[in-house]
Amino acid sequence: MQLFRQQAIDYQQRLYGEVLLVPPLRWSVVIGLLLILLAATAAFLTLGSFSRTIAASGTSLSDKRIELQLPASAIRQLRLGQPVRILPTDTAQRVAPLLHATVEQITPASSAHPYVRVTARLRQTRTSDAILASGTPVEARIVLAPRPLLHWIMTARDMGAAQ
Repeated sequence: MQLFRQQAIDYQQRLYGEVLLVPPLRWSVVIGLLLILLAATAAFLTLGSFSRTIAASGTSLSDKRIELQLPASAIRQLRLGQPVRILPTDTAQRVAPLLHATVEQITPASSAHPYVRVTARLRQTRTSDAILASGTPVEARIVLAPRPLLHWIMTARDMGAAQ
């Protein structure tokens, strides 16, 4: 025999709502998604790469040649034929095109000049806007060899351990 009527018990439990049973995610689905994420991360780290660059400034010698000045420490990383991205910094041109060149000549630093002089030759372009007047100031980025992202992570880890 119950102490309370069934109607009183039902009225008291109406605030709790109905019980809804939802099946949990299957472990195989969760593990599958984690494996896909892990494989995508591994592919990104092994196949992805980045290119380090050396910043330089200089002036144009003619419409096809540019002379850049770099710190003397950069000479170990420079090679003939390396790609160079050049942006004219002349204030007369509001929107300057990005020009592409290659390293043509490297003049080592001397005791009188603590910097390396690099001469770059502009690649052939289809637009006539890409012609630089002699003496135009330019900013350049010399592109070094691409490196895998995994190499960058391992180098950063080694540098952290050395400190």
